[in-house]
Amino acid sequence: MCARVWAGPLDFWTPQPSVTNALWVDGIFANGRFVVSLAQQNGVASNNVILVSEDGTTWKRAREEQASKFTTGNGLIVAVVGGPAVISSSDGENWIAKRLPVLVGIRSLAFGLGRFWILSDSNPTVTLSSADALQWDIVGTNTWQGGLVFCHDRFFTTDAVAPLQSFDGTNFDPVTNLPRFGSIAYLDGTWVAAKIGDPSLSVSTNAVDWTTVLPSPFWSGGGKVSSDGERFIASNGANFFFESTNGFSWIDHQVEISNATTGFALGGPLLTGANRMIALGKLRVPSFGTGVQPNTNSARLYLSQPLASTLPAFLAVQFLPALSLESGTVGSGYRIDSADAVGGPWVPSATVFPINFPFYFLAPDPDPSGKFYRAVGR
Repeated sequence: MCARVWAGPLDFWTPQPSVTNALWVDGIFANGRFVVSLAQQNGVASNNVILVSEDGTTWKRAREEQASKFTTGNGLIVAVVGGPAVISSSDGENWIAKRLPVLVGIRSLAFGLGRFWILSDSNPTVTLSSADALQWDIVGTNTWQGGLVFCHDRFFTTDAVAPLQSFDGTNFDPVTNLPRFGSIAYLDGTWVAAKIGDPSLSVSTNAVDWTTVLPSPFWSGGGKVSSDGERFIASNGANFFFESTNGFSWIDHQVEISNATTGFALGGPLLTGANRMIALGKLRVPSFGTGVQPNTNSARLYLSQPLASTLPAFLAVQFLPALSLESGTVGSGYRIDSADAVGGPWVPSATVFPINFPFYFLAPDPDPSGKFYRAVGR
C-alpha cells in the first residue's frame, strides 16, 4: 500500500558542487562520516578518490584510490581495493592497507558476529575472517553462491536463485519462501528484501513467512532497500524514493529537481546518515531522437533535507513563511490544516502526526490542488 504525501524531506535535494563529474563506485556512512569512492573524476580515467564528509556538504580527499564493498564494524571502516587487498580506517581519512594471506578474488565483504568476512568469488573452501581487518584466518564454508550480507542476527546470500542463511558465517541453509533478492534490511522486528526481476518487495516479521508488497506503482524492482534505524528507505534509480516505518505501508517521494529540457535525474546509490541522505544525480541533456537522457559523464552528489526533527512543524515554517505554528501543547505531535487561501478559513486535518514525522512544504506556491497549509502543534 502506498500513501502519497505532498512533500517530505526526500522531495527536497541540494546539489553539492564540490563533488561533480565522477562515477560513483561505492560508499558508506559509518563512525559519524560519509565515505564515498568515486572514479574518473572530471573524465580522467586515473582520477580515483575516496572522499570523506561529516555532513555531506564539505568533502575532503582522503585517499587516491578506488575502493568498493564498504562495510563497518568493531569501530572500523573496511573496503576492498586492487590486489586483492583490503583497507581499514577508524575515521575515513587515515587508511591501513593489508594484503590477504591467499590470492583470491573477493566476491563479498561483510561484517557480522563481531568479525569481518570475505567470500571468495571462485573457491567455496576459501573464506576469510578477521576481527581487525589485519589478521585474517582461513575458514571453510559450504557455499559461495551469490553475495554475502549480514542483517540483524544472520548472514544472507544475495543475488542467489535460492537464497541461503547462516548464523555462524560458515554453515548455510536455505531461507524458507524468500525469492531471489539483491538487498535486505531490518528494522524493529521486520525484514524487507528488494527482489530481483520482480517489481515488489518481500517482507517478513520472522524471516520464515514472506509477504509480497508493492511499495508504489513507481517501483520497478531491482532496487535497493536499507534502514537508518528510524525507517526503511527504498529506491530503484529513478526520481522516486520510498520510505516506510513498518515495511508494509510506504510513502513515495517524487524528486522535482529538473525542468523539461535539462536538469538532474536523481537516482543511483544512497547513503543515510547525519540526519541526511545523499544520492548521485546525473545531468540530463537533450539527445536527438530519444528525448532527455542522463549524461553519465556529468554526475553530482545531492543532499536531502533533514530526515527528522524534534519539531517538524518548525521545518515547515522554514519552507513556507506564511505557515504558522499555533501555540498549544507542542511536543506530542502536530496536525496539518488546509485552506483555499493563505488567510484561511482553515480546515483541520483528522490526522495528528507524531512529533518525529517530518512534513515539508513547497514554497511559495500552493500544491497542485490549490490548497495552502499550516502546521498546528498538539
